[in-house]
Amino acid sequence: MRVLIATVCLMTAFLCQPPALAQEAEDDQKTQTIHDGFIVSLSEPKCDAGDAKACVLAGTLMLRSGGDETADEALEILKKGCELGDPDGCYRAGVIVNTDENRTHASASIAEALYAKGCALDHGPSCFNQSASIYARWSDASGEEVFLHGELVIKACEKGYERACPLARELQKPSAISVEELAENGDAGSQFDLGFALYLGNEAKGVVADPVKAAHWLEKAAAQNHTLAQGLLGHMYRFGVGVDVDLSKATDLLRSAAVAGNVISQYDVGSVLLYRDNPQYTLYEATKWLMQVAERDGSEHPDLVGVAIVDLVLLSYENSPALSYNSDEVTRLLRRAVALGNEEAQQELDYHCEDHPDTCL
Repeated sequence: MRVLIATVCLMTAFLCQPPALAQEAEDDQKTQTIHDGFIVSLSEPKCDAGDAKACVLAGTLMLRSGGDETADEALEILKKGCELGDPDGCYRAGVIVNTDENRTHASASIAEALYAKGCALDHGPSCFNQSASIYARWSDASGEEVFLHGELVIKACEKGYERACPLARELQKPSAISVEELAENGDAGSQFDLGFALYLGNEAKGVVADPVKAAHWLEKAAAQNHTLAQGLLGHMYRFGVGVDVDLSKATDLLRSAAVAGNVISQYDVGSVLLYRDNPQYTLYEATKWLMQVAERDGSEHPDLVGVAIVDLVLLSYENSPALSYNSDEVTRLLRRAVALGNEEAQQELDYHCEDHPDTCL
């Protein structure tokens, strides 16, 4: 029996504390809360006066006190600290937005933007979390973002964030085989890397932009179903960059990347199918892809979601047989696009409300 009691006490140490110790712990917690509240009351006026560090201190102590309403206020104060130039405010606000258990504030794209602000202020943890945000949406990331991911990890280490250093060292290791050799040997990832580097060019690394050579390597990667290569090459065929304009080929490439789940390509194939000189012109498939983008929650690629919504509304104005919205639905859609930051949606909403004021009350 004594052994059983001892075991229970070890597992539930607090419950087995003498009453005096338990009361002492509770009193310490209350004292800490009062102390934090006092510091917050001193810091808030300084924050209002533009002291970034005071904002971050107040927000951090508010979070420690707990409670949903307090967390809301803490988030806004930390964001203010970020705007005033304290990268720790950007980082802490980003963590709240990205990990809120109730998902009240959860938005990966907003968190990533906060981390980016912190990283721009040379804050190592912010750089690392920005790189992690890109990795979390890897299938939707652009080629430029794929390269940025590695640069952010290296910068995080350079700015003193030790957790990033093992990965940074791996990324900086000289390869026994060059990217060119790997590409020549048929590695699709290396073919894309080489093609993308030639597409953009990089003066700092001595890479001269050459879209014709870029297309050569991207063709090889796309032939192996490399989604990012298909999306970029489709864009090049659509606009005639390094290749002759070929809307049919652009459509095929973009469709392949779209089917694989790349949201950028989903929007692009929807829009290119609306070109009347495209041999594959079809309102029905175009509408399907644009709707697939428009129905996303907007936490990632809010710009594309907003543009897709506006495109669909404009299509409905043309009496497209592929879709039809009533006035209330148009109002709802345009308001959603406005909330996602689309300026054209605001203009369209103003026009719509002039013609249909009853739907905009």
